[in-house]
Amino acid sequence: MIKPKKSVAQMAAYLNGKHSHALLSQNARLMKLDSNEATISPSPRVTAALTSFIQEGPLNWYPDVDSRELIQKLAIYTGCPESFIQTFNGSDNALETICRTFIEPGDEVILCMPTYDHFRVYAESCDATLVPVFGKNPFLTKTEKLITVATNQTKLLYIVNPNNPTGLLYSVSEIERILKVLPDVLVIVDEAYFEFCGLTMASLVNQYPNLIVSRSFSKAFGLAGLRCGYILTHPDNLMAINKIRIGKNVNSLAQVAAVSALDDLEYMEHYVSEVKMARKWLAGKIRKMGLKIMETPANYILVEVAHPLQVIDHLETHQVFIRDRSFFPQLEGLIRISIGHQLLMERFWKVFEKIPTAFLVGGNGAQIPDNLAIQ
Repeated sequence: MIKPKKSVAQMAAYLNGKHSHALLSQNARLMKLDSNEATISPSPRVTAALTSFIQEGPLNWYPDVDSRELIQKLAIYTGCPESFIQTFNGSDNALETICRTFIEPGDEVILCMPTYDHFRVYAESCDATLVPVFGKNPFLTKTEKLITVATNQTKLLYIVNPNNPTGLLYSVSEIERILKVLPDVLVIVDEAYFEFCGLTMASLVNQYPNLIVSRSFSKAFGLAGLRCGYILTHPDNLMAINKIRIGKNVNSLAQVAAVSALDDLEYMEHYVSEVKMARKWLAGKIRKMGLKIMETPANYILVEVAHPLQVIDHLETHQVFIRDRSFFPQLEGLIRISIGHQLLMERFWKVFEKIPTAFLVGGNGAQIPDNLAIQ
């Protein structure tokens, strides 16, 4: 066996949700609420455009490596100049490419914890020294602590906003303070759930060259299976990133789908509104069971239960899949439930309300605030 490099051999792997072929073959019957995907198909305009391209488009050609039409649409959608925008094969690919571009062995990378774990994998694989930063309460911001832990060796600081899985949301002023105090640190603000919360740092990229905003088409737009994401940042950063970015990775179908999705924002906005209503409805139902819940500003909620694994196993016997977050520090006892359209969540509730009480009640997990404002 040829051994991998030391950083890869020693790091823990990222744990994916349920993505087996068995699930894909029965998607009409099960409830897949473990990966925060959209629970409806993308806009009919997307389907029509894909069908037309498959029938008539040059599938034998490489895609547009510059994603020119898509970037033009994104400039309108984000309000950023085209020169500040770049596309990727999903925002995960963007995060990985950023790490490969900027991290040298020994560079420190600050992680606002607990958070999306895949970025940790990308940073570790580039031989970074990870600096996980926890606050006293995982649901409260820790701006000053993030600033204080930075050193001369700090290269990147990663914040998911709103955070997955806690829903923690940093304000524009908090992010701007970090950018001002740490001008030599590249701050990545992951806005995968931007469409659900409406708060963005896009207006800051022109003023702060140490800011990168990443976004995804996988959540609100329903294009997770096609993989398309993008970043907003200063052209000087893109000049370096583009040296190793592989433009062919943003395939033709993904570009066609993303362009068509941006042409039908009303469809996406209607789905987002329905998710918000369904989130509030389900949260109210679960609270009446006497359970503590974190109703995030994104398309998921956290619920504190006594025995997370038993709850998850029980739901899976009914073809319902959610995500265990209880093994993360400070998230003991918490499960994450993706929120979709109202009818699906009503189906979910009929299963959830019948979970044995012994699985649900009696835990003592994370410090979920009783009255936390959700946008």
